[in-house]
Amino acid sequence: MEEGHQVLTTSRIYIWVFLLLVTPSALFATITPDMPAPAVVALLGLSTFIVLVMLIGTGIMFRYLTKERDAANFLLSVNAAIALYHVTTIVGLIAERRFGIDDTVFTFIQPLVLLAACVLALRYFKLNIQLSLFTLKAKTIIWSVLLSLFFGGLFWLVKEPTVELFSNRMVVFALYTFFVGVAEELLFRFIVFKQAEKALGYRSALYVQAFIFAAIHFIYFNFIIDYYSTVGTIMSETPMVSIIIYFAALFFFGIVCGKLTGQRISEKEWVGGNVVYAMIVHWLTNLVALVLVTSL
Repeated sequence: MEEGHQVLTTSRIYIWVFLLLVTPSALFATITPDMPAPAVVALLGLSTFIVLVMLIGTGIMFRYLTKERDAANFLLSVNAAIALYHVTTIVGLIAERRFGIDDTVFTFIQPLVLLAACVLALRYFKLNIQLSLFTLKAKTIIWSVLLSLFFGGLFWLVKEPTVELFSNRMVVFALYTFFVGVAEELLFRFIVFKQAEKALGYRSALYVQAFIFAAIHFIYFNFIIDYYSTVGTIMSETPMVSIIIYFAALFFFGIVCGKLTGQRISEKEWVGGNVVYAMIVHWLTNLVALVLVTSL
């Protein structure tokens, strides 16, 4: 297809990604703590409908824009990631507000749902992943552990919003953070990153996937605002400054994990890294931060 007739230009891809990220956050921002449950359910239903319509739209792009399949694939992967977080967040909110179910249990289930969805996505996009521990380098593993300690301390300093689990036992912390680390690295640093690299090239994809990773943590924006209005960070007590610092920390974390994942050279191989390193960093970072926040 000639460049002049290209449908999914780079600028349009960025605009579409921005709309995918902003839409659910904008709708969530209208929800207030004193809002009646039926109104909350109605807003959540509307936002879900819009997200699913956008998902169908990207699915149509994937099907019909065969000469721009890489770009359509990337948008589809981003939309699928947003839909996963959106739907699981909504289920948790409805379970708590409508049925009075303690969300500490659902919090533990959410990464398992994400992990199962990632496995299906790997099959759908026909992605090959190397998870063998025998291919890992001891030196890089050591660096991964050291990076985990650094980022764990960093997210403790920014007072990252922490989840509440049904138990404070270390084994529960370790299992929860392990599932989160594996699921989110598969989703962002392998599925989304790989599709972005095909569509945009390695350097742009590295920053784009990090931005998407950071932005998706703000999908329930009201909660983030309320949280930082109350606690601030160790670096700043101003809510908006705290939010910017938190976003920057997530973005930087996403870039480092992307670097650890490596660069694609074929449909079956990446060089210069392995997603397992990123999983180790993500797992231990979350574990260190969770332990520090709950114990200090």
